[in-house]
Amino acid sequence: MPHNKKDFFIPLFVLLLIMVGQSAVDTYLPSFPAIVDSLGTTKTQVQMTLFSYFIGIGFSQLLFGPLSDQLGRRPILMAGLTLFIIGSLTCAAARSIEVLLTARLVQGIGAGAPSVLSRVIMRDKFGGKDLFKLASYAIMSWATIPTMAPLLGGFIQETIGWRANFITISCFAGVILISMFFLLPETRSYNHHKQPTTQAKKGLFAPYLTLIRSRVFLGYALCVSICYGVFVAFNAIGPFLLQNNLGLSALEYSKMVVIVCSGFILGSFINSKLSANMDHDKVMLYGFTFFFIFNIGLLLFGLLGILNVYVIVIPLFLIQCSLGLIIPNGMAGCLEPFPHIAGRAGALFGFLFLTGGAITSIVISRFPDPDQVPLALAILLLGMCALGVFSTLIIAPKKKQKT
Repeated sequence: MPHNKKDFFIPLFVLLLIMVGQSAVDTYLPSFPAIVDSLGTTKTQVQMTLFSYFIGIGFSQLLFGPLSDQLGRRPILMAGLTLFIIGSLTCAAARSIEVLLTARLVQGIGAGAPSVLSRVIMRDKFGGKDLFKLASYAIMSWATIPTMAPLLGGFIQETIGWRANFITISCFAGVILISMFFLLPETRSYNHHKQPTTQAKKGLFAPYLTLIRSRVFLGYALCVSICYGVFVAFNAIGPFLLQNNLGLSALEYSKMVVIVCSGFILGSFINSKLSANMDHDKVMLYGFTFFFIFNIGLLLFGLLGILNVYVIVIPLFLIQCSLGLIIPNGMAGCLEPFPHIAGRAGALFGFLFLTGGAITSIVISRFPDPDQVPLALAILLLGMCALGVFSTLIIAPKKKQKT
């Protein structure tokens, strides 16, 4: 594996690139009610801007992943970040919900490049326990945005207005683009597991069949994708539940998001310690156990008619903490066996990951009066589906092999 002075920056760029796509999800969340008023639209249409973004970022990864295997990581990253910046600035200039929805789609397409290539670069450079450890830190980086971005977004909303949120996001991406040009090496050459010639002749998308047929890849990827729906459910319902129903301001709502999402950071940090000495599947099962215990608590408070900030934020903090034991291991687990098609593996994982978010956003947007009971039921259903996939495709076959 070649080494140069720029190698030092690779883990840093992995963390920063992960933040780009997520920043476009969370920074503008406190502005949902304000966007409804500003554009003269409805709650459902504003929530659909999440769906529009997820469609863009999800499908574009299927193209960016294979292209990065053929052309290299750097040119695809620079093209994607440029498109992301254009989409962000168009969002800031939108004067109708239709323009905002279209701009979010463009923004999402651009975000597909840093989203998929953050994982691909990580797989290019690392393997084994180092990969699982970096995956935990990468997920912590990803979770930092849901923690801090709404706080920044709430402050911007109350001082400048919602359009400034998109300008801020474009500036963040611009700094990464310029820094990457000078400091990020091309990592495709670091991956010694070259794509087989027979696969290369079949075209850019043929290796996707290998991944789709892999029980291991689908088991981990689908499990993580369903779990991501928990984040989206809170993102879609949270602004209206905490601001409209409980009377919090945009900045107060943002502070609650910081508390909730810090649970995921804590869980990911705990996972980084556990994964060094414990089987990652076992850690995931512990995560699911805690997930259901805390979710039942959230549901019981709702069924008893108890509605306040504490009975919503505390259970959600603990649920997020349990997800920190599940998602990092699932992400690393589906990427580790496929270094020879790392771009495709990262792309298909990202597509499934964001598709789970898109589907959840559509369902949640149809809720007429969001409150804690449907939120808790949605989270419970997602958790049951994720555990079912994980148990059927990963745990059960491994037990069968041992016997």
